Amino acid sequence: MATLDRGGIAVNAHLFLRRVGLMVRREIERLNRHYDFADPDLCGACGIASWTLHKILGHLSIQNEIVMGHVDGDEDADHVWLEVPSILAEPAILDVTATQFGITPLVVLAPLSDPLTRRFAPRLRGKAVLKDFREWGSESPWWYKKDLEKIVHKTLLAVSEAA
Repeated sequence: MATLDRGGIAVNAHLFLRRVGLMVRREIERLNRHYDFADPDLCGACGIASWTLHKILGHLSIQNEIVMGHVDGDEDADHVWLEVPSILAEPAILDVTATQFGITPLVVLAPLSDPLTRRFAPRLRGKAVLKDFREWGSESPWWYKKDLEKIVHKTLLAVSEAA
């Protein structure tokens, strides 16, 4: 079992990432009810949610990379997710908006060796993704940066209180 040290307490890394991912998903769903930038399955929110989760994990010193690509070979539709290279037993995909592709559960955390992750085809990584967001209009995290920073702060506070 991969563990994280959270204030001197060893926690299950897999469960921790799922919990933080679910917190972010719930906050993005709430934000979407206010701004209506995405469908109920969060189609249109992948960049917003992944950027937010990327920032939170970075603040927690959890190595992660934001990735843009395609799912199920649909090269006309970009999708964004995170790859978490070292916290688990092997590198994994972390995606809180994969429900738009009919993928369950609400938070996908799957090792790159899992058959599910073969559905994800990376195209851009890291800073190239962040730069590309500038072309995304109302689906870009830059449009909601102040709101997203509040979500980052709120989530970090909740995580620190739980430790």
